[in-house]
Amino acid sequence: MKTALLAALLTAAAIPARAEIAIAGLSWQTSSGKGAFGAAERWDPAAGAKGGSRVRAVATLENRGAVSEGLCVLRYAVSVRFARAKETGEGAWAVPFLSEETHVPLPIKPGQKKDVPVAVNRVALEGYLRRFQRLGFRADALRIQVMVEPRAGEALKDRVVESTLPVGPK
Repeated sequence: MKTALLAALLTAAAIPARAEIAIAGLSWQTSSGKGAFGAAERWDPAAGAKGGSRVRAVATLENRGAVSEGLCVLRYAVSVRFARAKETGEGAWAVPFLSEETHVPLPIKPGQKKDVPVAVNRVALEGYLRRFQRLGFRADALRIQVMVEPRAGEALKDRVVESTLPVGPK
């Protein structure tokens, strides 16, 4: 009995404690060009100051592990749903036009949550929307898919999250 208990304790001590970063939430924010972002339920690219409104996502990261995490990598892809400009109703999703990564150097302690802004390249987004607008389409939604890059041996559960934001005037 003592031998089995001692073996179990030694086995548990040999397994290193790890940080386990998961995406606890994903939301959208917009700015009218003044620099301050606020929560968004819809994005109107034509609203706001000269140059239009900006949009970004915010990923809420949570450390579900037993040790602090000093660095993680977020990978993300952004796509647009397009519909014919003169028709009503939902359109169809195009393939992602933007695929990037961002490094999160913030220390995240066990049980702690951190909000991390995920920038959508404004120049790429505006160019993409203009190109489809010239072809007779309008954007009716944005979708972002965000993933915490796993380390060897980690599961993908709770690492990939997506969110959709309606586009256009109310």
